Amino acid sequence: MAIQLAWILLVYGLAAAVVRLLYIRHAAELQTGHRKCPDKRRIHYILITSNHELWVEWVVRVLAAYSYLLNRSLHISVIDDQSEDHTVGILERLGRTGGFELAVISGPLTTGSPAIESQAGEAQAVLDLRTMKPTDKIPLVR
Repeated sequence: MAIQLAWILLVYGLAAAVVRLLYIRHAAELQTGHRKCPDKRRIHYILITSNHELWVEWVVRVLAAYSYLLNRSLHISVIDDQSEDHTVGILERLGRTGGFELAVISGPLTTGSPAIESQAGEAQAVLDLRTMKPTDKIPLVR
């Protein structure tokens, strides 16, 4: 009976130590504002929004989780097409607290807009939320 109790305490102690180390790593990442990535490549997405306050945070968090799983840094360029709701405010808050780079460009957009053309060269994907539905799959590119 004493041997089983010792094993239980040993396993519990090791689990607690692992959780503590992961917490310390996470706290260090939050202090620096970004994760340390051994792979210096970054994932760059362009989001085109217009009055998407209901689901823009979800899209950004999915992209952040994807980059975290790949252990790569994330850069999101958001081109806002004159939102009249809180879309830009939500994005600015996420940019301050998200642990990734986020740039917001506001203004009226046309099909061949220079704002889109200047950013599209280095982006892995352009997500036009104006034409997507919340049920569409987000294209995640490696």
